[in-house]
Amino acid sequence: MKLPKNVKIRPTTDKVRAAIFSILGEKVVNSNILDLFAGTGALGLEALSRGASKCTFVDLNIKTIIENTTFIEKNKIVIKKADTFRVLKKSKEIYDLIFADPPYGQYDLDIFFNSINKTLLADNGIIIYEESAKVEIKKKSSNYECFDVRRYGDTNIYFWRKLL
Repeated sequence: MKLPKNVKIRPTTDKVRAAIFSILGEKVVNSNILDLFAGTGALGLEALSRGASKCTFVDLNIKTIIENTTFIEKNKIVIKKADTFRVLKKSKEIYDLIFADPPYGQYDLDIFFNSINKTLLADNGIIIYEESAKVEIKKKSSNYECFDVRRYGDTNIYFWRKLL
């Protein structure tokens, strides 16, 4: 996998990625994935390698994602050079899993959740949100609840679901 020359990009480590997908298990198979703040595309690529049917990658810099997805069937990927919050508000597609790995400490989680259009996440879908362990996060928003948190070094992985 190619890495960008931008030192501000912090790809999810192999250890953390393996842990996430171990927790998700069979939920990934045949799922529609949204990989936000995609960076290298590592999370979406891992999902595709584990049987996801499609992945939409979103980032402002897509050069590395394009390079890393050249071997993937084109009908399985969508690459959007766009602001994450614009995609969250305007997307008409429904996703089973949404990965969000923003730059640590730069985004308010309430703003993130309030930006999600109500039909974006499937009713039984999961949002996997990566953040620095140093950043304190509330475990409930108006429409979502955190049902699991895992810590790996200085990284916390939060698993969220819709409140129905």
